[in-house]
Amino acid sequence: MSRFLALLTCLMLMLGLCLGVSAADNNRAYSVNVFATVSSDGSCDVTSTVTLHVDTPQKKLTYPVPADASNITLNGSPVLTEKNDQVRLVNLSKVLGDMTGDLSFTVGYSLHSVVAPIADSSRLQLELPMLSGFIYPIDELQFSVNLPGAIDQDPQFISGYHQANIEKDLTYSVSGGNIAGRSWTALKDHETLILRLSATEELFPQSRVELPEAEGIPVLIWICAGLALVYWLLFLRNFLPLRDFPAVAPEGFGAGQMGTILTKAGANLSLMAFSWAQLG
Repeated sequence: MSRFLALLTCLMLMLGLCLGVSAADNNRAYSVNVFATVSSDGSCDVTSTVTLHVDTPQKKLTYPVPADASNITLNGSPVLTEKNDQVRLVNLSKVLGDMTGDLSFTVGYSLHSVVAPIADSSRLQLELPMLSGFIYPIDELQFSVNLPGAIDQDPQFISGYHQANIEKDLTYSVSGGNIAGRSWTALKDHETLILRLSATEELFPQSRVELPEAEGIPVLIWICAGLALVYWLLFLRNFLPLRDFPAVAPEGFGAGQMGTILTKAGANLSLMAFSWAQLG
């Protein structure tokens, strides 16, 4: 009998563990829609709309965006983020932390440049991160990327889990300067996904603006500062006014008033009386 009770207890404990894992697995993103617009200067504006299902309130729910993202918004309003490794975490808890069930939110951000030159080549490479490691699995990813012109090569997709093999789980089409597609299998939690594309310089003519060399600029600044100082000393400097104190009293002033003239002190009545006596 005791063996039967021990076996029953073990089965109940194992069932409880299984139920706990199953409940945790119910937290997932039903869909993530990524809409990106790349400008001719290589900058990019991204909007991600996420439909999420959570069973219990989340104390700290975040959505990761690239570390160099700027102008980050949550549902159209500016939001604070915190840096963590190679991403920035958008805090969703203040908006969605006490909610359960099916939730939806939109995160927008800008990337300064997603285009870089390829070594020993006249072409450029575009790298656009579409997923930066969301903690929950994603049932379906949809994306649409608008480029400033038509492309002459097919894009590549790099996954954190599957590397280039992720393409077998994606379907996409290219129409002029638009790349649109979706995933037809669920993506794992913490998945990262990057779109890579080799493009001509004509597609991004403003991305290779050559800036002048700045090595001699500090020297020129110091030379200009020195010339400005010399000019101020010669022509603009206002000398401090210095009061000239006379060595003797002016005419008409007696010895009793010398203190007033020389040191601005009060008159000496004794000396003043002797001075009047000398004058008769």
